[in-house]
Amino acid sequence: MTTRPTKEHELRPPSHAQFEINGFDSKEKIKHFASKFLRDQRVTEEFVEYLYEQKLNGIAEIPLLLLMLCLLWKEKDSRGIPTSRANIHERFVQTLFDSLTVKDLGIGLKSVDDYKEDLLIQIRQTSI
Repeated sequence: MTTRPTKEHELRPPSHAQFEINGFDSKEKIKHFASKFLRDQRVTEEFVEYLYEQKLNGIAEIPLLLLMLCLLWKEKDSRGIPTSRANIHERFVQTLFDSLTVKDLGIGLKSVDDYKEDLLIQIRQTSI
């Protein structure tokens, strides 16, 4: 599975069934989901406007990525707003690590920085 449409043709063997994520294809659907998570109408409006101003609405169409964007938005006061797509993805991974660390009561991952070399090797291998 991939969320990258550019790699789809490499990963999709002939099959009887194909799956498609019917994500949030409108501003109203994105706002509706975000409002359930962010719970404050003013904060939700601010968040959705930020997504469209920064041209992140394409990312927000994918439910899991919209959830991650909401998590980052909730943390923005303590950690700042992501400034680039690379920073957003790095923060996604860090948020996941933080969640795993909490679940494991400290027996988890420390920082995305501790895994950057491994992640870069993985990226290079998949792009070759």
